Amino acid sequence: LQDILGESIYNAALGGTCVARLEADRRMDYAKNSLSLVGLTKAVRAGDFRVQRSLRMRESNTQYFGESLEGLSRVDFSQVETILIQEGLNDYHAGVPVENPENPYDEYTFLGALRSSVRALRDTNPEIRIVLVTPTYTWYTEMGLTCEERDMGGGILEEYVDAEIRAAEELGIEIIDVYHDFFPHEKWEDKDLYTRDGMHPNDEGRRMLAEKIAACLMTGR
Repeated sequence: LQDILGESIYNAALGGTCVARLEADRRMDYAKNSLSLVGLTKAVRAGDFRVQRSLRMRESNTQYFGESLEGLSRVDFSQVETILIQEGLNDYHAGVPVENPENPYDEYTFLGALRSSVRALRDTNPEIRIVLVTPTYTWYTEMGLTCEERDMGGGILEEYVDAEIRAAEELGIEIIDVYHDFFPHEKWEDKDLYTRDGMHPNDEGRRMLAEKIAACLMTGR
């Protein structure tokens, strides 16, 4: 994406994390929840990443978290023009409720945490351009199921995507839909066209995503 746009881009992604907080007893001080999108955006607003820096992650493939968080803490968000947020797949995997009808800002739900995150970013920089990017279509090879068939407790993936699209309109922010009509999925074998395991994009899938995002950023649609 940086090569296509010719702009400076910082990748602050932390694999496996969610938009929402996940602690079952809903304690706001649960440390790992500071790595959720809603936790990170509140750290951005406060300019304080001490909680995130204090974490000692034992899960696999988290070795880079410290470096990513350190870089994120040095970003001057008053100078940031655009933030891309591509989230939702891990919330779907975790069975996070899509929404709490009684509390639209419930941070233990997908949309509540998303609304809170957008609010925190706007508090940090009212002029910042926030662009949501939906998850892509996914296949679960070990089960022989697709994201249209697998409900992990909160609904199928498309329910999260459609909710995110509605939220973008509600919040007045842009959204790039790479779930519908993006990766072909008429046949099971289509999973090998643009993903390496049915979920994570391969090199061609990453190129396709970058081109789609760049085109939308440049045209505004």
